Amino acid sequence: MIAPNEFQRYLKSVLDTSGENTKREVADRYIPTLAELPLQVQTAVSSQPNSQEQQNERREQFAVLEGLRKYAPDRVLLVGKPGSGKSTSLRRLLWEEAERCLKAIEEGESEIPPIPILIELRGLKGSVLAAIQENLGWWLDLDEKTLKSLFRDRGLFVFLDGLNELPNEQAWQAVDQFRQVCADLKVPIIITTRELGSGLVQENIKKLEMLPLTEPQMWEFVQKQLPETGGELWRQIQGKLRELAETPLLLKMLCDVFKQNHKNIPKSRGDLFRKEFARRYEEFKPERYRNISEDSRRFAFDLLSYLAFTMVQGEPHTDPCQPSASWITIPKTQAEKILATFLAGDHIQTLEDTTKAKEWLEDLVEWHLLQVASDPTQIEFHHQLFQEYYAAERLAPQLAELSDEELQYYYLNYLKWTESLAMAMSFVESEVLAVRIVKLALDVDLQLGARLAGEVKRENQARTVNMITDLEVSEKFKVRLLGMTSSDVAIPFLSQALENNNDTFTKNEVADCLEKIHSYASIPLLKKILEDADFKLKLKAACSLARYGDETVIPILKYALNNKEYHFRSLLALEKISRDVVIHALNEILSRGDIEMRRQTVSSLHVLIQRKYENIVPLLIKALGDEDREIRYQAAYVLKNQGGKDALAALAKLWKDENILIRNIVYITFKGQERKDLISELTESLLSEDSALRKKAVETLGRLGTESKTAIKALFKVAFADRDFLVRNSALTALIQIGNSTLIQTLSKILEQQEEVIEYSSNHCVAVITLIMIRCKEAIPILSRVLIDNNRSPILRGLAAKALGEIGDTSVNNILLEILNNNQIDDYIWFQVLLALGKLGIEGLEGRIANFLKHPNSDKRKEAVETLAIIGTVTANVGLTQALTDDDFSVRFTAACSLGKNGNEAAIPVLIEALGQRDSIGWEDTRVCEDAIEVLSQIGAIALIPLKEALNNSDYQIERNAEKAIKKISKSLAKDLLSDDFESYKFLSLDSSINESLNQYNDINEKSNLLENFLSYFDAYWESKPELSNDAITEDISLLYKLIAEEQSSELLNYIVNKILSTQSRCQFYNCDIARLPPPRKTQSKESSIEDLVHNKLDILTQEFKKVSEEPKRVINTNNYFEQGIHTHTHNYANDETLKQQTVELRQLVHQIQQTHQPTTEVEAAKIIDVEFREIQKTNPTRWQTLRKQLQLLKRQLFNPESHFKATKATLAEIAKHYLEESVVSKAVITYLDTMSADSD
Repeated sequence: MIAPNEFQRYLKSVLDTSGENTKREVADRYIPTLAELPLQVQTAVSSQPNSQEQQNERREQFAVLEGLRKYAPDRVLLVGKPGSGKSTSLRRLLWEEAERCLKAIEEGESEIPPIPILIELRGLKGSVLAAIQENLGWWLDLDEKTLKSLFRDRGLFVFLDGLNELPNEQAWQAVDQFRQVCADLKVPIIITTRELGSGLVQENIKKLEMLPLTEPQMWEFVQKQLPETGGELWRQIQGKLRELAETPLLLKMLCDVFKQNHKNIPKSRGDLFRKEFARRYEEFKPERYRNISEDSRRFAFDLLSYLAFTMVQGEPHTDPCQPSASWITIPKTQAEKILATFLAGDHIQTLEDTTKAKEWLEDLVEWHLLQVASDPTQIEFHHQLFQEYYAAERLAPQLAELSDEELQYYYLNYLKWTESLAMAMSFVESEVLAVRIVKLALDVDLQLGARLAGEVKRENQARTVNMITDLEVSEKFKVRLLGMTSSDVAIPFLSQALENNNDTFTKNEVADCLEKIHSYASIPLLKKILEDADFKLKLKAACSLARYGDETVIPILKYALNNKEYHFRSLLALEKISRDVVIHALNEILSRGDIEMRRQTVSSLHVLIQRKYENIVPLLIKALGDEDREIRYQAAYVLKNQGGKDALAALAKLWKDENILIRNIVYITFKGQERKDLISELTESLLSEDSALRKKAVETLGRLGTESKTAIKALFKVAFADRDFLVRNSALTALIQIGNSTLIQTLSKILEQQEEVIEYSSNHCVAVITLIMIRCKEAIPILSRVLIDNNRSPILRGLAAKALGEIGDTSVNNILLEILNNNQIDDYIWFQVLLALGKLGIEGLEGRIANFLKHPNSDKRKEAVETLAIIGTVTANVGLTQALTDDDFSVRFTAACSLGKNGNEAAIPVLIEALGQRDSIGWEDTRVCEDAIEVLSQIGAIALIPLKEALNNSDYQIERNAEKAIKKISKSLAKDLLSDDFESYKFLSLDSSINESLNQYNDINEKSNLLENFLSYFDAYWESKPELSNDAITEDISLLYKLIAEEQSSELLNYIVNKILSTQSRCQFYNCDIARLPPPRKTQSKESSIEDLVHNKLDILTQEFKKVSEEPKRVINTNNYFEQGIHTHTHNYANDETLKQQTVELRQLVHQIQQTHQPTTEVEAAKIIDVEFREIQKTNPTRWQTLRKQLQLLKRQLFNPESHFKATKATLAEIAKHYLEESVVSKAVITYLDTMSADSD
């Protein structure tokens, strides 16, 4: 097991690294800090149609870190747009949690929070567990067994950043497996992803959505960034530009661009990026302390766009239905090779190209246009959005050159190209080209087409958006698609849709659509919807109108503010009109609202403080006077965090509150602060006639730990002079908490005085009891003098003996033994001496102590049991077992707790009895019940059978606490009985005896819900679900689209759309039919690389073989492939599958060798091929035999085709030979074939 202090180095490294990253972000201004923008999240309702969660339709909203902390134990999927602050928030939480853990370790706390660990999924190789082990392994020795143990103990808090950036399907499976393990072990985990849909959304995971910035937040940020000119920028941010400003990263870029050129405001996201990076290039100039080449500055844009394009493309697809992922990070060496390829152009790379590539890559990193990744051997763009922008710049000029088939097959159909395509569309000037691409996109996927239709330049949207209105789909789904365009061009159609369909479903769809369209042109239509009788629809329209500052909707929003279901939504809408209106409305609720809405309002005030509202403290102070203690507690909690003079002054008066939780806030807030007004008020209250008030004042002084001499003097007086015994006892406890150095001396002086009253409440007895509580060796001489003084009362001497036993110092053994052997001693003194000696470890006293189990005084029997529990021998346990039948419950329970902690099942009946224990006024005795549940959990599985019977008890309290005990035992068993094979773990494996116990629960239908938590650890993963709940396979995407035409409700439409998105996200393509098409012939451009040319021609060659089979009489025009004339043959031959397969495999072989070694000359390539083939021959003879046969066959086809094939196949072989000769690796392969011995043939 790892000691907590072993994590210190790791936690300090997190704090150091995060601090540096924060400084860098501020200095280079890539991502705004959370201090500048207090980001918000909201919970997402279920996408399951008619689910309970969806029926409630209640979303909660939090400051982002608060929401993540709240739901992390339930496992969180944090979803947001690119640049919305997901990663920034995750790193901030990592920093705060690391700081919290480090503080707990350094202060020696017994409970250490889970250690935070961040894994960037973009670079995941292998299992998540292995990544965590590697990450922590730099700072502490951590083998796999220890790491698994750490997980079972829930010692880690896991952050997985970038689900959408996973490199391949294997990585997806690794994350899925790890997430399931975390779910079963209750390990807190947070995963971030984009809004492209996720299979995890359908799983048992809490989804939090990043909220866009509100207008007050945007305005506040603009003011901070542009204190003098911010108003001018704000007036120009309208329509889609306002939508851009809702994203923190893009808002920061807007401010930076505007700062440089006030007149040149971007009109779209693509335009924003162009202007932002143009600004950066202006700054990208050589300085005396920066060694930057003038050429690298001139070519920076081209270098970055080529690199980004290549990284988005990723590995070539070996299976189009399993597309490769984009590269988010790549090794520096690979980046250098990519840049060298760009510099070489159509020529063979030279040493100069390679040298320049190395130098210019260093320049790009040096000037922060690229950055070093978390792995120092890798580089990356500062944000994935930047990479997608540069790829868009590379892609945009190619759009007009690519054929329809190429656009669909290579780009439109793959999700990894969607963001770059969307940005590239904003660069397209030609309306004809824009229309063509949108049409092709609609053929691929309707939702993709709608998205791109709204991304084209505003002047081209009339035609592209009208293409959506012309689709032959249901009008309801058409409205949904128009919303995806976010274009105001759709407004006339939406107006017509409302005229044609007056049903609530269509109105809701139109309202949702208008919410996505940022245009004042939507106001008349929203006003029309506002007249609807359906309140939810009316509220939706009011919230949209609030964005435009329409004050006429204030009454509707204030009314909705009084409904818990709509509270937060209407609050955010009112905020867009005026913060003063929000404050006034919440004040009204605190004055006249019902208790539920007053509670909700205080929660809202907490959120508003995070949003930097002013004038919140007066409302919270008002809430402190509420009759409801929960409201008072919430208000006090928020005020404690808020701080400030007024807030603290109000908190200082809460020490009188009847609720201990509220008083605890006072203790925590003012501990060790010596607040004079509070200490003075508390000291004066010690003289009050109200004993309850005096007791609260005493307790508060003790918890605050005051060092005020006046207060301490007053406490001493109360401790020994107050007329109420409970107040005196509390005063002594307070003095112990304060740790006053004169306390023991004062107690000693009291004990030296003559006893006036002989009773337990006397000052002398209280002094001894206080010394028992202090338990320090300095008290031993004082207590010993009292014990041997025959002039003292038996009560006092007995208490002194008890105190000496509790302190536990064996130096007093001789004194105690002497008294024990004195036959003249008082019975009470002798009894306490006997117990003290037992506690001090004197052997052979169990029998004498056990004799007191028959004593008529139950207090003596209980003390005997407590002593036997401390002794813990076999003989002592016999006595404890005997005590289980005692008439007094407290005696029985004390014995049962002792035996139960040692796993003795004899204690179970008494412990179950304790589950129903009540106090003197009939309320549940929670302390006893909680202790019983804890001990039963320590006994473990053997207690399950009697607990099952307790579930049928007529006493509801016993039944309910039995359920708690069962759940606690189940969790303990889950932790102890986990399979050692962590990575292959699916379900818990139990031994047969425990299975026997558990199986008894399977047939109790009436208790199935109560035991769900317990059984979920041991039974199957979950029962079969309805058909729609199963993950749709790729072929079902088209089926789901057909279901849309039959939808009857908004819920079902939402569900189907989400299902399509999640399925496409997992497959990483939109259309299965297109993915399965053969690769189209690529249109060659001057920028095509040699390797791309070879691959493209081999693709075409493969398709020609297929066409020969399908069309026996066929003209082959090779002029389409290369300019060497036309070969025309008409023959009737079947397709040779062997030849086709060898060509495909050769293509893969060429690509593999080219990518691995990157040879630049044919000689170098030949040496590599020779080494590779010899290695295969040596290490894998079977594969070598197959490869050898393939090479022999190919040699015959390439070098003597006519002797083996007729004219058509000879022509195809010549084509293959031509393709191969265009690559140095391919030429080397041909050379190798030519050198193969004739015998091989």
